[in-house]
Amino acid sequence: MIHSYVEVRALGKERKEMIEEVYRKIDVEGIGYVERESMEEFGRFMNPHLDKEKFERLMDQMDLDKSGQIGPNEFLGYFAKLSKSTRDAAFKKAFAKYRAFERSAKPVLRERRLGVVVAG
Repeated sequence: MIHSYVEVRALGKERKEMIEEVYRKIDVEGIGYVERESMEEFGRFMNPHLDKEKFERLMDQMDLDKSGQIGPNEFLGYFAKLSKSTRDAAFKKAFAKYRAFERSAKPVLRERRLGVVVAG
């Protein structure tokens, strides 16, 4: 965990704010952590070909306390490390897709959480 802390401290303010913004969009209920199901939905939004094995590896890397939930510091630490060697322009381009998550996937997650059946 100390390594993640160091990575986060090295982040520029703009990158940190962008990562925190995306986390808030994934934290559908606004409760301060993201459950496994929500992380999987986010992962599939980002990569429709994400298989179970890749998702499990992602969770292993991100879920440092092994709670099955991703807290904001875990999310920030993971993306700080991931983006460390990425140039600003490439980082902003990648995060443009992350930011789209709220518009296209968040309502679906909220409906599933509330048990709402949507006729299609």
